[in-house]
Amino acid sequence: MSNEEKLYELRVNMGLSLEQAAACIGINRSTLCRYEQKYPARMRPEVLKKICSLYHVPEQYFREGRKKASESWFRILSPEEAAAAYAALPERDQLRVSRILTRHEETDGTKEIS
Repeated sequence: MSNEEKLYELRVNMGLSLEQAAACIGINRSTLCRYEQKYPARMRPEVLKKICSLYHVPEQYFREGRKKASESWFRILSPEEAAAAYAALPERDQLRVSRILTRHEETDGTKEIS
């Protein structure tokens, strides 16, 4: 998987629009769009750090070969692990996650189970 595909897949899997992701990273929508179409040979280190922080991947993820996201950096969390990870987030990030999940529930018709 190319870095362009990785960027696109990570954004889409988080349920973010180009505008939302670009705002979180601190770049223009058009810049992120270009990155997803042709990953730059040299990216400013601070931009790469923000991208990795937003998508919760190490910088090495973009430096490695053409692996799929599921091959090395991600795993499915148990409900207990997910709850603990959510609880450990700063309140601002908890609100972001809640908004993303709410949007996802609205689009696919699922409801949270209490």
